[in-house]
Amino acid sequence: MLKGIDPLLGPELLYTLASMGHGDRIAIVDHGKVIALDTPRGLRRLLPAEHGLEVVVSGREPLTVDTAENVEGAPEDDRWRGRIYGELSPGELADVVRAAGRELIELRRMEGSLEDVFVPLPGRELR
Repeated sequence: MLKGIDPLLGPELLYTLASMGHGDRIAIVDHGKVIALDTPRGLRRLLPAEHGLEVVVSGREPLTVDTAENVEGAPEDDRWRGRIYGELSPGELADVVRAAGRELIELRRMEGSLEDVFVPLPGRELR
């Protein structure tokens, strides 16, 4: 079975799922060494996206969020779509949008995928 996985991931990386009796845990193995072992939720906590919000607001101008660690986004038609990273709560972000005189169109918490966790941990791209 592993031979069927290796061509997809390359010889250095192996992504395994095991039921450990206390819920599913995932091991990420690099060069034969386990570099991460946790539940899916625990592994996603390793990502900056675990502490972020996706937002769509009226107007094409970037949203300024002074308390954010990082703000990324781009205009999209007559709106601005962005990702706000940091410990900002949805209510705090809604206050920022209102204070800027803009309309909040969409707001949701970001949750990274397990692929988002898997690829950067070994510090190199999949081949």
